[in-house]
Formats: sequence, structure tokens, C-alpha cells
Amino acid sequence: MEAPVPASALIHSATLVSAGIYLLLRFSPIFQISIYSQYVIILVGAFTAFYGGWVSAFQSDLKRILAYSTISHCGFLMVSFVSFIPEFTVLYLYVHGFFKAAVFLSVGNVLRFNRNIQDFRRMGSYYKYLPFDSIACLLCLINLSGLPFSFGYFIKHYLFLGLFSNVFVLYLVWSLLSIAAVIGLFYSYRLYYFTFFDIKKSKII
Repeated sequence: MEAPVPASALIHSATLVSAGIYLLLRFSPIFQISIYSQYVIILVGAFTAFYGGWVSAFQSDLKRILAYSTISHCGFLMVSFVSFIPEFTVLYLYVHGFFKAAVFLSVGNVLRFNRNIQDFRRMGSYYKYLPFDSIACLLCLINLSGLPFSFGYFIKHYLFLGLFSNVFVLYLVWSLLSIAAVIGLFYSYRLYYFTFFDIKKSKII
């Protein structure tokens, strides 16, 4: 949380996310041999996606919301790996990396404007002063949260299709991922509304 915004954009969009997934993709022939390792990966990924989204929904720090959303997306990436269709996983990496870096830079400009105060409870109506950042942040959050007809929507659709193509699909995994996807919509809306459209709350907190 304490890193500069450009460093956070790099870490959460590329380095932090891609390292573990790249390692799994390189060793995918080994994981395909063991059905038990596939169970472990898909269960850990589903719980991680749910946990990251749940914790992010209760944060008020902008960078913490984005950080825990990265954890949630890491869980989605773990589950997409188990489908053993590497094109879907790599495509998810590209979509998440691009839009997470862009939303981090937009939020960084908001923090600079707000004198490095990261609590959105002390923000509001910033669309008047930062119109470009509000539009850029909206487009990025739409794709990250997976609203219909966005890049994130199609990626998560492919992910669920990959789940149903496997014989070891668990209803628990499907339920956790569905809840995590809905929570992603909630914390994205919460971040955007309280930052750019809520009533300005200068010193009440």
C-alpha cells in the first residue's frame, strides 16, 4: 500500500499477477497428470477470488480496494488455469494487466489532487475537477468488474465455460466464483461513486 502509484500499477498489473500464473503454465504438463493437484488449485483459486472480493468490498482506502481486487483476480486466474486452455489464461492476464494499470494511474492522479489522502470518505464530486480521470476510471472498472459486453465479461464467461468442460467441477467452486464476480461489481461501483460523484466531504472524518 505504501509504494508509489506507478510502482503499484506495475506490481498489481504485471509482476504480482503474472509470476505465479506463468510458473503454473510452464509446469502445466505435470499438473495435468495429478487430479488431486487440480482439485487443490481450483479450490484455493475459488476461495482466493471470494476472499479478495469480500475484503475489498469493506475497504475505504482506494489503493487497498485495488490491491484486494488484485488478489481476487489472482484467484480467478488460478481457476482459469485448471481448464488447461492457456489461451484463456493469457488473455485474462492481458485484460487484467492493461485495465488494472490504467485504473491505478487514474486513482494516482486522484490521490495527487487530494494531497495523498487515500480514504474515499474524504472525497466526492471529483468528476468536476478530473473529467478525464473519471471517464478513464469508469472504462477500466467496467472491464475489470465484468459488466456485459466488456472484455472482462467475455473473459469470465470463458472461465465458466472452462469450468463446465471439466469432469471435476464442484458446485462450491461455481458458487464462490459467482459471488466473487457479483462482489466485484459492488466494490467497483463503491469506489467510483464515492470518489467521483458523492457529496464532497472535506473534514467530517
